[in-house]
Amino acid sequence: MKNYLYILMFSVVLAGCTKESNVNSSKDYQTLEPNATVAHETNESYSDAIKVTELQEEALYQVEITEDDKSYQVFLYAEDDNKDSYAFYLAEQNKKLAYRQNSIEGSFEVKKGGVYTINTNNKSLIVLSHDIDDTHSSLRLLTIVDGELREIVSEDSDKLINLTDVKAKSLNQRYIQTAHHQDDNNSWVFSTWLLSEDYTSFSIHDESVIKEDQIGEAGLLTEDWIEIWREEEEQYFPYHNFEITTEVIERAKLGIPMGSPYPIGTNISEIKKSNPYFIEEGIVNDVSFLMYPETTYYYDEDNGNVTAVSIPGERMKTTLNEAITIFGEPKYKKQENGGKVTAVFEVDKYSIELAADEDGELSRAFLRRN
Repeated sequence: MKNYLYILMFSVVLAGCTKESNVNSSKDYQTLEPNATVAHETNESYSDAIKVTELQEEALYQVEITEDDKSYQVFLYAEDDNKDSYAFYLAEQNKKLAYRQNSIEGSFEVKKGGVYTINTNNKSLIVLSHDIDDTHSSLRLLTIVDGELREIVSEDSDKLINLTDVKAKSLNQRYIQTAHHQDDNNSWVFSTWLLSEDYTSFSIHDESVIKEDQIGEAGLLTEDWIEIWREEEEQYFPYHNFEITTEVIERAKLGIPMGSPYPIGTNISEIKKSNPYFIEEGIVNDVSFLMYPETTYYYDEDNGNVTAVSIPGERMKTTLNEAITIFGEPKYKKQENGGKVTAVFEVDKYSIELAADEDGELSRAFLRRN
């Protein structure tokens, strides 16, 4: 009988221990709720995590962005009452906790409009804008990489400057564009930046300097380039994205202009329908035209068919002499007052016309039907 009582008591104690262990295990699981996607240390303390509901009420800035097929919430949060210290927190969509992103170092000023997002390719970038003076701001770029908010770095970071009253522009693929003023020579600088494929760094791709009094382009524009750039979110300054090769000649034989998908003879209504964001349309030298940042189409007013196409020299960034080396000697060259030169190359039923400035740099290239 005594042995039976000992066995019974041992069973009760063992059952109690098992029950307590299960309760504690369940409690730990419900409390911690580890985030499977947002990168954080396994021993991360609770001081590095804040409830999403709290951040949604108190964050100075919040945005939802996507990396690959996953959505995240990003919060900018003041960590003290004086709002002197800020930190970014990141949460996977529909998770309860957001984690402090310690990879974002340094201090930054937060003001209205000082934090915004731009989309390039299939990536969202967070832009931090810090005022340098009344006109210009320095920028920092952030994005999500492998579930962590990181700063995109560059040796040229100190040159990433933009006007305070307009956002940096997202261009095709991995390019962004900024603009700033140079007081010493009264000019505007349009800088185009290329992001690396993994979005961990960026570098300067192209830079164009336009004098303040350089209002028109071949008499086509009715306002300054900088005003166009400021006012229209979709408009950008043309940048180096085209190389002159012998392929230009082969395509010209088919009536396909350099740097444009639309051949001579395309109806202008088709081009407008495909891309409604043109800069200007009108008549120059009795010819109707439709102008985009990268291409200008000249067309017959009666039937709307394109008769000539031109691209600006900023897209080519080369000289007339270098073009002649590739194309061969032109049929004729014409020199104007001031040193400007026009060279014409005949290509079957079409002609390529290259215009160069007084320094020999290409300012514009045309394809026309003879």
